[in-house]
Amino acid sequence: LVYFDSSAGQLKRLALSSSTGAVVSTATVATDIDASNPYFDACISQSAAYISYAATSTTIGVYSLSSSLVLSSQYVLTGITEPKASISIQGNGSGTIWLAWAAASSVYVAAVNSALNTTTLSARVVEAVTASNVTVQYTSTGVQVFYEVPNTTTNDVRQNTCSSGGTVGTASLVMTGMGLAAKPIVVGTAIYLVVVYAGQYATNNAGVSTAQTLQPTYFLITASGSVVGKLAYGLAGGFYTTGLLPETSVLSTGQYLLPYLIKFNVSSVNGNIVSNTGVNAAV
Repeated sequence: LVYFDSSAGQLKRLALSSSTGAVVSTATVATDIDASNPYFDACISQSAAYISYAATSTTIGVYSLSSSLVLSSQYVLTGITEPKASISIQGNGSGTIWLAWAAASSVYVAAVNSALNTTTLSARVVEAVTASNVTVQYTSTGVQVFYEVPNTTTNDVRQNTCSSGGTVGTASLVMTGMGLAAKPIVVGTAIYLVVVYAGQYATNNAGVSTAQTLQPTYFLITASGSVVGKLAYGLAGGFYTTGLLPETSVLSTGQYLLPYLIKFNVSSVNGNIVSNTGVNAAV
Protein backbone atom coordinates (compact mmCIF):
# COMPACT_ATOMS: atom_id res chain seq x y z
CA LEU A 1 0.00 0.00 0.00
CA VAL A 2 1.21 3.52 -0.82
CA TYR A 3 -0.21 6.48 1.08
CA PHE A 4 0.41 10.12 1.94
CA ASP A 5 1.15 10.76 5.61
CA SER A 6 -0.23 14.26 6.05
CA SER A 7 1.16 14.68 9.57
CA ALA A 8 4.72 13.98 8.40
CA GLY A 9 4.28 15.41 4.89
CA GLN A 10 5.75 12.25 3.40
CA LEU A 11 4.83 9.55 0.89
CA LYS A 12 5.03 6.14 2.57
CA ARG A 13 4.49 2.48 1.79
CA LEU A 14 3.12 -0.35 3.90
CA ALA A 15 3.58 -4.07 3.23
CA LEU A 16 0.97 -6.60 4.35
CA SER A 17 1.19 -10.37 4.64
CA SER A 18 -0.77 -12.04 1.83
CA SER A 19 -1.78 -14.88 4.16
CA THR A 20 -2.69 -13.08 7.38
CA GLY A 21 -3.10 -9.43 6.40
CA ALA A 22 -0.72 -8.42 9.17
CA VAL A 23 1.63 -5.47 8.67
CA VAL A 24 5.06 -6.75 7.61
CA SER A 25 6.86 -3.42 7.33
CA THR A 26 6.46 0.30 6.75
CA ALA A 27 8.90 2.74 5.19
CA THR A 28 9.16 6.22 3.76
CA VAL A 29 9.20 6.45 -0.03
CA ALA A 30 9.63 10.19 -0.55
CA THR A 31 10.10 13.21 1.69
CA ASP A 32 9.86 15.80 -1.10
CA ILE A 33 6.22 15.30 -2.09
CA ASP A 34 4.45 18.63 -2.44
CA ALA A 35 2.28 18.65 0.69
CA SER A 36 -0.02 21.29 -0.82
CA ASN A 37 -0.58 19.10 -3.92
CA PRO A 38 -0.01 15.55 -2.61
CA TYR A 39 -0.98 13.70 -5.77
CA PHE A 40 0.51 10.27 -6.37
CA ASP A 41 -0.17 6.94 -8.05
CA ALA A 42 1.35 3.47 -8.26
CA CYS A 43 1.31 0.52 -10.64
CA ILE A 44 2.82 -2.95 -11.04
CA SER A 45 4.99 -3.63 -14.08
CA GLN A 46 7.64 -6.29 -14.71
CA SER A 47 7.37 -7.63 -11.13
CA ALA A 48 8.05 -4.23 -9.56
CA ALA A 49 5.92 -1.43 -8.20
CA TYR A 50 6.36 2.01 -9.75
CA ILE A 51 5.37 5.09 -7.76
CA SER A 52 4.98 8.62 -9.10
CA TYR A 53 4.14 11.83 -7.27
CA ALA A 54 4.11 15.62 -7.52
CA ALA A 55 7.43 16.82 -6.11
CA THR A 56 7.84 20.53 -6.92
CA SER A 57 6.35 23.10 -9.27
CA THR A 58 8.43 21.74 -12.17
CA THR A 59 9.21 18.12 -11.28
CA ILE A 60 7.60 14.69 -10.85
CA GLY A 61 9.36 12.08 -8.73
CA VAL A 62 9.36 8.40 -9.70
CA TYR A 63 10.58 5.37 -7.74
CA SER A 64 10.45 1.62 -8.26
CA LEU A 65 9.99 -0.89 -5.46
CA SER A 66 11.15 -4.46 -6.02
CA SER A 67 9.24 -7.56 -4.91
CA SER A 68 11.71 -7.79 -2.02
CA LEU A 69 10.79 -4.21 -1.02
CA VAL A 70 14.05 -2.61 -2.16
CA LEU A 71 13.47 1.02 -3.12
CA SER A 72 15.29 2.38 -6.17
CA SER A 73 17.02 5.70 -6.47
CA GLN A 74 14.69 8.57 -7.28
CA TYR A 75 14.19 9.53 -10.92
CA VAL A 76 13.07 13.11 -11.45
CA LEU A 77 11.06 14.12 -14.49
CA THR A 78 12.04 17.77 -14.92
CA GLY A 79 10.83 20.74 -16.92
CA ILE A 80 7.16 19.87 -16.52
CA THR A 81 4.11 21.66 -15.17
CA GLU A 82 3.26 20.17 -11.79
CA PRO A 83 0.17 17.99 -11.25
CA LYS A 84 -2.54 20.09 -9.62
CA ALA A 85 -5.40 17.60 -9.54
CA SER A 86 -4.35 14.05 -10.41
CA ILE A 87 -1.49 11.86 -11.63
CA SER A 88 -1.52 8.38 -13.18
CA ILE A 89 1.25 5.86 -13.90
CA GLN A 90 1.26 2.58 -15.83
CA GLY A 91 3.93 0.30 -17.26
CA ASN A 92 3.48 -1.46 -20.58
CA GLY A 93 5.38 -4.55 -19.42
CA SER A 94 8.03 -4.01 -22.10
CA GLY A 95 10.30 -1.43 -20.54
CA THR A 96 8.25 1.77 -20.74
CA ILE A 97 6.57 3.53 -17.82
CA TRP A 98 3.89 6.00 -18.88
CA LEU A 99 2.73 8.97 -16.80
CA ALA A 100 -0.24 11.26 -17.27
CA TRP A 101 -1.25 14.16 -15.08
CA ALA A 102 -3.58 17.13 -14.79
CA ALA A 103 -1.87 20.48 -14.33
CA ALA A 104 -3.69 23.75 -13.72
CA SER A 105 -4.93 24.17 -17.29
CA SER A 106 -3.77 21.15 -19.33
CA VAL A 107 -3.52 17.36 -19.27
CA TYR A 108 -0.04 15.98 -20.04
CA VAL A 109 1.57 12.64 -20.88
CA ALA A 110 5.22 11.54 -20.75
CA ALA A 111 7.24 8.33 -20.51
CA VAL A 112 10.40 7.05 -18.82
CA ASN A 113 12.20 3.73 -19.12
CA SER A 114 11.66 0.99 -16.54
CA ALA A 115 15.26 1.34 -15.31
CA LEU A 116 14.34 4.90 -14.30
CA ASN A 117 17.35 6.56 -15.84
CA THR A 118 15.99 8.03 -19.09
CA THR A 119 13.01 10.11 -20.16
CA THR A 120 11.90 8.30 -23.32
CA LEU A 121 9.16 10.79 -24.18
CA SER A 122 9.17 14.39 -22.99
CA ALA A 123 5.89 15.89 -21.79
CA ARG A 124 3.17 16.29 -24.41
CA VAL A 125 -0.08 18.25 -24.01
CA VAL A 126 -3.01 15.84 -24.32
CA GLU A 127 -5.58 18.63 -24.20
CA ALA A 128 -5.62 22.18 -22.86
CA VAL A 129 -8.40 21.72 -20.29
CA THR A 130 -8.72 21.77 -16.51
CA ALA A 131 -9.24 18.19 -15.37
CA SER A 132 -10.00 16.72 -11.95
CA ASN A 133 -9.08 13.04 -12.52
CA VAL A 134 -6.71 11.37 -14.97
CA THR A 135 -5.95 7.74 -15.79
CA VAL A 136 -3.67 6.26 -18.47
CA GLN A 137 -3.88 2.92 -20.27
CA TYR A 138 -1.21 1.56 -22.58
CA THR A 139 -2.16 0.18 -26.00
CA SER A 140 -0.32 -1.58 -28.80
CA THR A 141 0.66 1.80 -30.31
CA GLY A 142 1.16 3.97 -27.23
CA VAL A 143 -1.37 5.08 -24.63
CA GLN A 144 -4.91 6.27 -24.27
CA VAL A 145 -5.50 8.93 -21.63
CA PHE A 146 -8.91 9.40 -20.00
CA TYR A 147 -9.68 12.46 -17.91
CA GLU A 148 -12.61 14.09 -16.14
CA VAL A 149 -13.45 17.70 -16.93
CA PRO A 150 -15.83 19.61 -14.61
CA ASN A 151 -17.97 22.30 -16.21
CA THR A 152 -20.75 24.60 -15.16
CA THR A 153 -23.52 21.97 -15.18
CA THR A 154 -21.90 18.57 -14.70
CA ASN A 155 -18.71 16.58 -15.40
CA ASP A 156 -17.52 15.14 -18.71
CA VAL A 157 -15.21 12.21 -19.42
CA ARG A 158 -12.85 12.92 -22.31
CA GLN A 159 -9.99 11.02 -23.97
CA ASN A 160 -7.03 11.32 -26.27
CA THR A 161 -4.21 9.12 -27.51
CA CYS A 162 -0.46 9.49 -27.71
CA SER A 163 1.77 7.23 -29.79
CA SER A 164 5.05 5.80 -28.56
CA GLY A 165 6.77 8.35 -30.78
CA GLY A 166 4.92 11.25 -29.17
CA THR A 167 2.19 11.99 -31.71
CA VAL A 168 -0.91 13.21 -29.89
CA GLY A 169 -4.29 12.40 -31.42
CA THR A 170 -7.49 14.43 -31.43
CA ALA A 171 -9.21 14.87 -28.06
CA SER A 172 -12.84 13.79 -27.92
CA LEU A 173 -15.79 13.37 -25.57
CA VAL A 174 -16.40 9.88 -24.19
CA MET A 175 -19.52 10.65 -22.17
CA THR A 176 -21.10 13.74 -20.68
CA GLY A 177 -22.67 13.93 -17.24
CA MET A 178 -20.21 11.41 -15.78
CA GLY A 179 -17.03 11.28 -13.73
CA LEU A 180 -14.28 8.67 -13.66
CA ALA A 181 -14.79 6.13 -10.85
CA ALA A 182 -11.90 3.66 -11.38
CA LYS A 183 -8.85 2.90 -13.45
CA PRO A 184 -9.56 1.21 -16.81
CA ILE A 185 -10.47 -2.46 -17.17
CA VAL A 186 -8.86 -4.20 -20.16
CA VAL A 187 -10.37 -7.34 -21.67
CA GLY A 188 -8.22 -8.52 -24.55
CA THR A 189 -7.66 -5.31 -26.48
CA ALA A 190 -10.94 -3.68 -25.39
CA ILE A 191 -10.81 -0.90 -22.80
CA TYR A 192 -13.71 -0.38 -20.40
CA LEU A 193 -14.29 2.44 -17.95
CA VAL A 194 -16.24 2.65 -14.70
CA VAL A 195 -17.92 6.05 -14.51
CA VAL A 196 -20.31 7.60 -12.03
CA TYR A 197 -23.37 9.74 -12.51
CA ALA A 198 -23.53 11.96 -9.43
CA GLY A 199 -26.00 14.62 -10.46
CA GLN A 200 -25.77 17.96 -12.16
CA TYR A 201 -26.18 21.61 -11.34
CA ALA A 202 -29.58 23.24 -11.73
CA THR A 203 -30.74 26.81 -11.18
CA ASN A 204 -33.75 27.31 -8.92
CA ASN A 205 -36.37 30.07 -9.04
CA ALA A 206 -34.11 32.37 -7.03
CA GLY A 207 -31.35 32.02 -9.59
CA VAL A 208 -29.16 29.95 -7.30
CA SER A 209 -27.25 27.05 -8.85
CA THR A 210 -27.18 23.98 -6.63
CA ALA A 211 -25.98 20.41 -7.11
CA GLN A 212 -28.70 17.84 -7.73
CA THR A 213 -27.56 14.35 -6.68
CA LEU A 214 -30.65 12.23 -7.27
CA GLN A 215 -30.09 8.59 -8.27
CA PRO A 216 -26.26 8.51 -8.28
CA THR A 217 -25.21 5.35 -10.13
CA TYR A 218 -22.08 3.67 -11.51
CA PHE A 219 -21.93 2.59 -15.15
CA LEU A 220 -19.56 0.31 -17.02
CA ILE A 221 -18.91 1.78 -20.46
CA THR A 222 -16.71 1.13 -23.46
CA ALA A 223 -13.91 3.55 -24.33
CA SER A 224 -16.23 5.00 -26.98
CA GLY A 225 -19.03 5.71 -24.48
CA SER A 226 -21.46 2.79 -24.92
CA VAL A 227 -23.09 1.62 -21.68
CA VAL A 228 -22.74 -2.11 -21.01
CA GLY A 229 -23.76 -2.31 -17.34
CA LYS A 230 -24.65 -0.43 -14.16
CA LEU A 231 -23.94 -0.83 -10.46
CA ALA A 232 -25.27 0.51 -7.14
CA TYR A 233 -28.32 2.15 -8.71
CA GLY A 234 -29.21 5.26 -6.72
CA LEU A 235 -26.53 4.53 -4.09
CA ALA A 236 -23.22 5.49 -5.74
CA GLY A 237 -20.85 7.47 -3.57
CA GLY A 238 -20.54 10.48 -5.87
CA PHE A 239 -17.73 12.07 -7.84
CA TYR A 240 -14.16 11.25 -6.79
CA THR A 241 -12.58 14.50 -5.64
CA THR A 242 -9.15 13.54 -4.26
CA GLY A 243 -7.40 12.83 -7.57
CA LEU A 244 -7.08 9.15 -6.64
CA LEU A 245 -9.05 6.48 -8.50
CA PRO A 246 -9.75 2.92 -7.27
CA GLU A 247 -7.64 0.13 -8.71
CA THR A 248 -9.38 -2.63 -10.68
CA SER A 249 -7.61 -5.90 -9.87
CA VAL A 250 -7.57 -9.05 -12.00
CA LEU A 251 -8.77 -12.03 -9.93
CA SER A 252 -8.69 -14.59 -12.74
CA THR A 253 -9.36 -14.72 -16.46
CA GLY A 254 -12.41 -12.57 -17.11
CA GLN A 255 -12.89 -11.64 -13.43
CA TYR A 256 -12.05 -8.23 -12.00
CA LEU A 257 -12.40 -6.83 -8.49
CA LEU A 258 -13.78 -3.30 -8.31
CA PRO A 259 -13.88 -1.36 -5.01
CA TYR A 260 -16.32 1.53 -4.94
CA LEU A 261 -18.00 4.02 -2.61
CA ILE A 262 -21.61 3.32 -1.69
CA LYS A 263 -24.26 5.15 0.30
CA PHE A 264 -26.15 3.36 3.06
CA ASN A 265 -28.61 4.24 5.85
CA VAL A 266 -30.34 6.54 3.38
CA SER A 267 -33.14 8.54 5.01
CA SER A 268 -35.00 11.82 4.87
CA VAL A 269 -34.44 14.46 7.55
CA ASN A 270 -36.49 17.65 7.37
CA GLY A 271 -36.95 17.15 3.65
CA ASN A 272 -33.25 16.50 2.98
CA ILE A 273 -31.85 13.14 1.87
CA VAL A 274 -28.97 12.10 4.14
CA SER A 275 -26.80 8.98 4.20
CA ASN A 276 -23.52 7.49 5.31
CA THR A 277 -20.85 6.50 2.79
CA GLY A 278 -18.84 3.29 2.95
CA VAL A 279 -16.73 1.04 0.75
CA ASN A 280 -18.06 -1.96 -1.15
CA ALA A 281 -16.64 -4.28 -3.80
CA ALA A 282 -18.01 -6.03 -6.87
CA VAL A 283 -16.64 -8.76 -9.13
